[in-house]
Amino acid sequence: MTTEAKFERFETMFSAILDNQRQMLSAITALKANQDTHMGHAGRQLDYLSLTTQQHEAYICFLKNPFDNIDEFKTFDSTLGGDEKKRKQLISQFRLQRGGPLHDFVRRIMNLLFTERLALFFSYAGQKGNVSFQSTKSYFCLICIFLQQ
Repeated sequence: MTTEAKFERFETMFSAILDNQRQMLSAITALKANQDTHMGHAGRQLDYLSLTTQQHEAYICFLKNPFDNIDEFKTFDSTLGGDEKKRKQLISQFRLQRGGPLHDFVRRIMNLLFTERLALFFSYAGQKGNVSFQSTKSYFCLICIFLQQ
């Protein structure tokens, strides 16, 4: 076998090895993304299971259903200003929604607070005549999660 033929054989084998490594790297990346998703779900379940009985009862009883009426939400939100216990309960309930990508976390929080119909009347800063979520006490509770990490 000539040197040139050996080099071509080596080049073919090396190319096949590189292709195999690229495929393995793609598979590992997909597995990691899948694992991250499952770990987020598992983390939320562990947070929920680690609650004391008293915390568990407070968690279950706090926000049973999302708000469907803007006046009800505003009344609820205004009570957060003077009630430390309610603020802590809301922060705890928000904290249990953590895990996964940020946009999924925010979607879970919004689904806790608002029905889809009511959510149409809110925007982050109150653009286009909507109510500003950024100016609510519920938003402050949401930000507290990030500040406490």
